[in-house]
Amino acid sequence: MELFYPLTPNRALIFTACSDRFPINRKEVGLLEVEGYNFQMFQKSDAQIYGSDRDYLATFAKLPKGNLS
Repeated sequence: MELFYPLTPNRALIFTACSDRFPINRKEVGLLEVEGYNFQMFQKSDAQIYGSDRDYLATFAKLPKGNLS
């Protein structure tokens, strides 16, 4: 299980029990990984999503939601 908490547009905390995934305390991630986390959060959201970029949020709002498992 991982918990992803965006703090600012450029920083987030990821809490995980998997030390293999994040072997050090800090890690820079690429755009693809960030987009993956954002998409997962969107998939689990209900009626509201939040962010600092209106156009970016509008892109998510156009995506279908569904069970991806």
